[in-house]
Amino acid sequence: MYSINTKQRYLKKFIFFLSLFFVTSSWSEQKITPEDLPPWLKPELLVHLAAMRMNDSQNMEFREGLKECLTGLNGVVKREMRKGGVNIPKRIERGINRQYKKLDERMRISLQPSQIESWELYLDGLKEVMSKGSMKKTSESEKGEFLIREINHDLKNAALSIYKNNMDAKKWLMM
Repeated sequence: MYSINTKQRYLKKFIFFLSLFFVTSSWSEQKITPEDLPPWLKPELLVHLAAMRMNDSQNMEFREGLKECLTGLNGVVKREMRKGGVNIPKRIERGINRQYKKLDERMRISLQPSQIESWELYLDGLKEVMSKGSMKKTSESEKGEFLIREINHDLKNAALSIYKNNMDAKKWLMM
């Protein structure tokens, strides 16, 4: 009926598809942990969102407002860093506060009075979570800046030693 090569081919295909199935099923079984979520969707914040019990129009307003706020936060930092000058951290802090205030005012218009308390808790938690994330990034960037300063220092020392050695060689040749 089937030759040995044909059976081997079918067996290889079967093993390939079986392994493919196991690989894809293991990927689908991976669970999302709270660390995998973006800061604005952390479980401690989702509790406050659920407590608000927003309707569809409020949900849309929240999504649009949050998107604008997060985009604005990123824009504030980039703009102030690009401008340079003095007091950059203070200007960034003011810009961030303006973005949060815009989000707060936008949401207070669409929320019912009974939802305001949960909204305030969410917004305070969001500010705290976002500032922790930026502090973590800042400390990592400070480490990088320190390494760059060390490398520059080492390069300067190496260049000075090469220069001195060249000067010594020139003096020796002049003799």
